[in-house]
Amino acid sequence: MTRNYNSSMNKTLEALIDMHFINSIVVLLCIVILQSCGSDKPEEAAAPAPSGPVVDIPAGDKISYQQMQTHIVGYCQSCHANDPFVKSEAQLRSSAAKLRLSNKTMPPSFAPKKLPDNIRTQMIGFF
Repeated sequence: MTRNYNSSMNKTLEALIDMHFINSIVVLLCIVILQSCGSDKPEEAAAPAPSGPVVDIPAGDKISYQQMQTHIVGYCQSCHANDPFVKSEAQLRSSAAKLRLSNKTMPPSFAPKKLPDNIRTQMIGFF
């Protein structure tokens, strides 16, 4: 009788272990599926939230809209050609460009051309 009892206990224990293993696999699969759900946009396409201090530029360092356009064509237009802020001074002044330039979230690290600090300072000076 002891042998039958031990055999029965072993089978029960094996069944519980198998069930626990299967449940663990199901939970892991659910986590993987949930992690893969989300935005259809690639990570790099998501713009970082603007934050950080805005750099104050002395009034003598202001540049004209024409000078700003030269910098936009050289450093921004390859990615932002269809954005309204590259087409008019009013749109540019009302955009988040100053904040994005000041906190260095634009241009992003993967941009085709790096923005030198002196040009960044000039662009911020436009505002």
